[in-house]
Amino acid sequence: PKGEKGGHHGAEIAKLVQQLAELEEEEKAKKVKLCDQILTLDPNHPALQIKAVALLALERPEEVLTLVKNAKDPTALAFEHASALYRTNNLTAARQVIAALKKSEATEQLSAQIDFKAEEFAKASKAYFAVQDQYIAEGDIDTEVLCNLLAASLYDSDASLQQAMLILQKPEHWDTCFNVACSHVEHKNWQTALKLLDTAQELCTEAAHTEEWSAAQLREELCLIDCQRAYVYAQQSDPTKARALLTEVLQSKPTSAQVLGVALNNMMVLHGTRAFFDAQKKIKQLTHPSIDAKLTSRQRSAVRLNNIRLMLHMGKIEACRSACDLLIQQQPDNDVGPICMATLLHKENKSQKAEEVLKTFIKRNVGNVLRAQLTLAQLQLNQSQTHNAIQTLSSIADVQQHLGVVATLVGLYSKTNQLPAAIKLFESAVAHFSALPQTPKNQAKLVTLLSEEGDFHLRHDSHTEAAASFKRAIAINPKDQHLLSRVVMALAKTELDAAEQYLPSLPSLTQSTRFTNLMANPAALEEMPCPKVKSKGVDKSNKKRKDRSETEKKLKKKKKHKQRHPPKVMDGNPDPERWIRLKDRTNLKPLGKRHSQHSNRQKEESRRSQKK
Repeated sequence: PKGEKGGHHGAEIAKLVQQLAELEEEEKAKKVKLCDQILTLDPNHPALQIKAVALLALERPEEVLTLVKNAKDPTALAFEHASALYRTNNLTAARQVIAALKKSEATEQLSAQIDFKAEEFAKASKAYFAVQDQYIAEGDIDTEVLCNLLAASLYDSDASLQQAMLILQKPEHWDTCFNVACSHVEHKNWQTALKLLDTAQELCTEAAHTEEWSAAQLREELCLIDCQRAYVYAQQSDPTKARALLTEVLQSKPTSAQVLGVALNNMMVLHGTRAFFDAQKKIKQLTHPSIDAKLTSRQRSAVRLNNIRLMLHMGKIEACRSACDLLIQQQPDNDVGPICMATLLHKENKSQKAEEVLKTFIKRNVGNVLRAQLTLAQLQLNQSQTHNAIQTLSSIADVQQHLGVVATLVGLYSKTNQLPAAIKLFESAVAHFSALPQTPKNQAKLVTLLSEEGDFHLRHDSHTEAAASFKRAIAINPKDQHLLSRVVMALAKTELDAAEQYLPSLPSLTQSTRFTNLMANPAALEEMPCPKVKSKGVDKSNKKRKDRSETEKKLKKKKKHKQRHPPKVMDGNPDPERWIRLKDRTNLKPLGKRHSQHSNRQKEESRRSQKK
């Protein structure tokens, strides 16, 4: 009867539920099996939600979507449905599902994660800040939320490093410490980042012992830290350490697609042009959909660029061209495709077409055109189009105050005799750095700029303006001996009394004992030989110098023509037979007997050879 059957199933379900409750948190696979047994007996049992959570923890979101599709009440699994859509990169559908749910801490965190994955970092960081503020108000700090907050603020241009660090003074968890290190890497604080990465590794090892991780799980987390440390070493011009770390990471075969992709890409870049075929294998792995889906847009852009550069170096011109065209079609807002296409055209001596490609991209896109504009300026400089390069660089408002751009424009203005434009550029750059907060870095840049401005005025005999620039630089750095000497040179032409005021600050000539001895004995100073200055690049051995000079002489030596004897001086009685052949002249002397025999023998031999 039905009642007896239902009772039997109820007891069996209760037994399975008891076994499910006794399982550890890490035993996700066993939970899924027990839930399957329960759902076989009762398809509407709450174990359906437990199975969905376990499947998400096992990185099997496709099976969760199947569960939701076959469920009688999909709304009961709405949150798990949104999480599965998020993990399968269906972000629009995930947002629609979350919008229908009631607002809670879990939905806000999931919404922030979706914003982060959609690379809307400003929204994500604001959401994480709001959640973290709630925890702080309750007197607690959630480590996972803090890690996500630091990751979002890392990419958000509005959220500075100091704003993210207000929450955290000393990281106590390795995840948090790692994200703080990444923030310092983004701001190029290499030494601080290395110290924090070492701390993160120690904290990770301690957590592994405390929480009893497996060796594979510990190695997986350490691969992430080693990858970031290798990047820091590469930025510090230490490729040997970076290569060794990345080799260990690749030998460990990390399961994280993002870690594997970053390691492969960075290793390929470190090898450079020495291992093309090995790089080609790594590129194939990187462009696989399983890895490509896990990368951010910036990482994908770097991979596409390296792939095109590799094909260009290997001489695969048509493959490179098709890759550039495909990238331009798929991502019209990405500047990697047009820049690579311009590089390919320039290599084929089609510089005008390369310029057209870059100009078309710049006109079509408002933002994200900085690299394309700088590439266009470099292309114009390679073609000696100085005025066009000046126009291109002057149109880039974002980099007008960068020292490299200022130096380039000043050099181009000087080359084209546009001195007022160069002076105006110096003034605007000095005003920009003077308005910034006077940190040590900004002060160093301002001193460099003022010093170069003073040297520019000195080169063009504007001594008053040069002195004013050097005085402003000395006010910031009064101990710089180079600036003091330059201001004395500038004032010596216009205000001699003012120049003498700076002389006490300069080092005295009597500080040198050798100079003092020479001044005491002028005769020794006059007799002192001048030091021989050896030119760089010349071989020290005399033999090599002689061989080189001899070869140069041979190359420069011209073929000497045989000198013609001057004509004999004609007297008043010229020879009347001078137009007749010598043997036909009357005054010809007869030849000797031996000479005649020798000539006859030669004639006979020539006749015989002709007959043969």
